[in-house]
Amino acid sequence: MVSTVRLLERYQGRNGQIEIVECSWDGTRVYFEEGVRQSQATPDGESVFTYVKIMDELLSRSEHILVLGCGGGNLATRLSRLGKRLTIVDINPISFVLAHRYFDLPDDLPCIVSDFRKFVFDDRAYYDGIAIDVGGPGFRFAEEFDAETCDAIRARLAPGGRIVMNVMVSNDIDPTPDRIAAIADCMRNALTDASMTCNQIDYINAHGTSTPENDKMEYVGTAAVFGDHARKIPVSSNKSMIGHTLSAAGIIEAVFTFLTLEHQRIPPTINYDIPDPAIPFDVVPHKARDARVATGMSNSFGFGGQNVSLIMRRAVT
Repeated sequence: MVSTVRLLERYQGRNGQIEIVECSWDGTRVYFEEGVRQSQATPDGESVFTYVKIMDELLSRSEHILVLGCGGGNLATRLSRLGKRLTIVDINPISFVLAHRYFDLPDDLPCIVSDFRKFVFDDRAYYDGIAIDVGGPGFRFAEEFDAETCDAIRARLAPGGRIVMNVMVSNDIDPTPDRIAAIADCMRNALTDASMTCNQIDYINAHGTSTPENDKMEYVGTAAVFGDHARKIPVSSNKSMIGHTLSAAGIIEAVFTFLTLEHQRIPPTINYDIPDPAIPFDVVPHKARDARVATGMSNSFGFGGQNVSLIMRRAVT
């Protein structure tokens, strides 16, 4: 069998030629702009890109969401089906036409053709969720998101709201979001298996390799599962004291977690002198912290996707 793609339509957009093709092997439709894949989804608008699903998860508690950048309509389609109230802004009018025609974007959503910067400066509404997924050929991130624009976006956020932005993905086949999703799925599955909720976890013994990208992925994956509670759970990494013991790391850190439950004392992350503002965990720094810990989670995210989240509960006496 020969796998083929079928050209559905070709357009001339603001940034170059746009092509919509359909893949014969799975029926998904792909949005190309100047040869760069911008979106891929099923005919009913379900994105195949993990980063879209992560953005969806992070916005699960928001009700009124501003979507800057249409992204083929996949994120907006998904959020609409979840009952969210949306306002969608895109500079390219053809994006809305294609999203309605090929990616099942509902017809009754407010779709505004505007430069996203002009819109946020002029808008006076407040949103408890803002999703930013703008870009394309020739897009210059540093120029488009200057300090004034970032301030204007934050000004549109209601108290307690959340901004979710696609900044980690250099292209739509970047493996970073898949790794984050694997981390999130591991923790979510552990909670399901234990019949527990996020609020019942009192401590997380993190994988915590102290490498900027790995730690950032672990935080984003944790936040996708725990939401705002991720900032309130005490977290520490034993690797700061004993190094990375590779294949032995998981069992050693599980023992640390058992001892935390036994002694009601959380081990520290030593040498934690300069917190990363992108990772707002409640890290236990330098010295152990006495705390009530009834349930702990020990995370090990290993090479090749060998991921384990182990939940341990203190025996009730």
